[in-house]
Amino acid sequence: MKRTRTIIILRSLIAALLICISAVSFVAGRPVVGVLFLLLAAANVALSVTMHRRSTEFAQRFPGLAGQGEPSAPAAS
Repeated sequence: MKRTRTIIILRSLIAALLICISAVSFVAGRPVVGVLFLLLAAANVALSVTMHRRSTEFAQRFPGLAGQGEPSAPAAS
């Protein structure tokens, strides 16, 4: 689940960056570019929310499998 959480955090950061770029585009007088970046940010937020919801549902449905995907520490040889 740690990997999924990292992906969700990165997607959220990308969405925030896209919102900032969109605001700069609006201020610079480029509304079409601003709208496009705003739509990309909205799509990114929607995907982040969907991934978070599905990973939560998966963890609740299969509680034993939620932590099994984590890589273990390397064995000492």
